[in-house]
Amino acid sequence: MVSCLKTVLSCVILLFSTFIQSQNLTRYFDLMEEGKLSEVRSDINLLLEQFPNHSGVMFLAAQSQERAEDAVMAYKKLIQNHPNSKYADDAMIKVGEYLYARGLYTQASAQLAKIPKVYPKSDHVQRAIDLQINSLLAIGEKDSIATYIATYQKEFPALDFDYNFESGKPLVVREPEITVEEHEGKELKNAIVTQASPQNINRENTVEEVAKVSRPFVIQVGAYGSEVNALRQKQRLEQAGYTVEFWPINVGGKQLQAVQIVRFKTREEARKIGESLKKYLGFNYMVTKRGE
Repeated sequence: MVSCLKTVLSCVILLFSTFIQSQNLTRYFDLMEEGKLSEVRSDINLLLEQFPNHSGVMFLAAQSQERAEDAVMAYKKLIQNHPNSKYADDAMIKVGEYLYARGLYTQASAQLAKIPKVYPKSDHVQRAIDLQINSLLAIGEKDSIATYIATYQKEFPALDFDYNFESGKPLVVREPEITVEEHEGKELKNAIVTQASPQNINRENTVEEVAKVSRPFVIQVGAYGSEVNALRQKQRLEQAGYTVEFWPINVGGKQLQAVQIVRFKTREEARKIGESLKKYLGFNYMVTKRGE
């Protein structure tokens, strides 16, 4: 009888685990992609209570954290507890991206080097190597760069290592590849959204007749005399998901390149993003008004 109950209990646990992985988590990840964080956060504590050691729930919880530092700790916990999970390489690249965005290049290089070593079949290998080489370049480790590239070329002959070091600029960083099915799914989703958008339903006005929304405010995150430093800051912000532009300014008779996150309708909207930037990445900022 006891043996029978144990078997039934095991089956129930397995069914619940399968259900949450195949249905609930898909729904929550879709909500995350749509930017509906509040809906995910409202349920995440219950999910963690019911499935505290489920790798998918742990990854979802990490993604829904408000503070970047808390998210990184959650990603590290997932990697430690579930190194063979399908989410482990995703968590590892997230930690590496965070360290790179913070300018902690030595730590970022060490973290990113783990991905091709531990997860050589991951979709993130090219991106991890790109970020690692950029990190080493930022701290002047040219010999290490040559050694790593020589090793990676042997291990990953299908990847691209044609970096333009002579430009003196930060190197290109590739996005992870997606499967044909994912690509087709995204194209279909974009097509549906485009066809159903208000401007495509009974549209009578021409583009010229639609008033352009003014977005005069930008967030300035540093100004640099060195083009390399400006490009590196731009890349760090873009890695964090921001849209960034250069804008020439004159300070004390010196021509500088301002690095600016663009654009916002109101000063308050820009300030909120700036505060988030300072809280999560530690960057100082100023909100300024800029012409089109």
